[in-house]
Amino acid sequence: MKSMMHRLTHTAVAASLLLVAGQAHAVLLSVDFQNSNSISIPGVTQPGFVAFDNTHSTGTSGTATYGIFNVAVSGLETLSSTIEGLFNRSPGIANSVAFTFANIYNDFAFNNTNTPITLQLTGAGIAPNTAYDLTVYSYDKEPNDVHTHTVSISGASGTTGTPAIINTTPAVTPTSNSQYASTGRFTSNGSGVLTVAVSDTGPAHTNWGPRLNAFQLDLAPAPGPMALKVDFNDTVVGGGPSPTETGFVSFQEVGSPGTRLFTTPEGTLAVTVSGHETQAVGGFFDRGAPVDSGAFTNGELYRDFLFHNSSGTISLAIAGIKPGAQYEMTFYSSDRFDGSTGFASVITNGIFGVLDTSGASGQITFNRTITALDNFDHSFTGLFTSTTGTLNFEVRSLLGGLTRLNGFELREVIPVPEPATATLAILGLGGLLMCRRRVTEI
Repeated sequence: MKSMMHRLTHTAVAASLLLVAGQAHAVLLSVDFQNSNSISIPGVTQPGFVAFDNTHSTGTSGTATYGIFNVAVSGLETLSSTIEGLFNRSPGIANSVAFTFANIYNDFAFNNTNTPITLQLTGAGIAPNTAYDLTVYSYDKEPNDVHTHTVSISGASGTTGTPAIINTTPAVTPTSNSQYASTGRFTSNGSGVLTVAVSDTGPAHTNWGPRLNAFQLDLAPAPGPMALKVDFNDTVVGGGPSPTETGFVSFQEVGSPGTRLFTTPEGTLAVTVSGHETQAVGGFFDRGAPVDSGAFTNGELYRDFLFHNSSGTISLAIAGIKPGAQYEMTFYSSDRFDGSTGFASVITNGIFGVLDTSGASGQITFNRTITALDNFDHSFTGLFTSTTGTLNFEVRSLLGGLTRLNGFELREVIPVPEPATATLAILGLGGLLMCRRRVTEI
């Protein structure tokens, strides 16, 4: 009898863990910012989202509670008693067959003073020191704005993570739900507070500033086993290639475009790079610095890189992955150099999924005169999916005129259990517990 009860208990625990795993990767919170006052046409809440509207805003800031989550925004602009940091653009854009997020993109939290909007999440739903994926939507169909804005989402007040970016163009109406959205991975601070700053980094013009249409919060999914770690190595004249970082495989100097094949747990993956310079040093360069020190052990990864010195774009394609599967990509971009080269010291590179690849755009900023203190100081991690079995990326210079790509890591994300799986777990757990009760009574 005891043996049977132990088996039932273990099975029930396993079912419980399955249920927890199923819930862990569901969207935790989806919030749509909107103006509900009848100044023209009140904003409409996107289906599947909850509204943050004028009833929550008190001018330059506002708060709202949704179950176990508290949402606070600040840095808003009060234009009038009816526009308390929230605005509905009318006439707005309409839904189409492939585009169903018109209610999100038509209204937003805002300011026109080019100061960051701070979004802070607290409550029992935010665990301390926990990684979350935050998807932010930013767009405004401003008829007189002909600029393309770069919106940055970065961690603040103890929240860490690599900034995500959105390039948003008012004159270009979105045709897909994710066109003006980006997902960043941020870790809450030790007190269970998740804080990000949403900034519009330009270009400058009259009445400009960040737009925050909506956000979605999700627990960061559990990554699968590492599939591939590549270190771009320069070939030293008269010798072999520069050192390869421990745990990585070497991609040695090639022309543009150049391809290397790698045997991985995913099968054979073909990695192709193009757009790098092909001058005397072949578009690969070994700076010879930095070196490992303390917690920083990626010196051999950061010392050499693919490069372009004229604000050029480096393209990266990884063929042979599973179509439709989600992959986590970590990009490294760094160049440690104290000397004066005629280039800026502070460099920012943007990472974008292109062609058939969708996912989070991001950016990496580094100071060439400051050595990284952590292996991930000069990195960006994002989730990407390809419809064709080839992940396509572009690395572009956003500031300073230098494009650098030291290496990357690729791993598949563990698939999220379907909601039906969680339902079956509930039913199975309930049945097992009833069965255990009967056994106990016997």
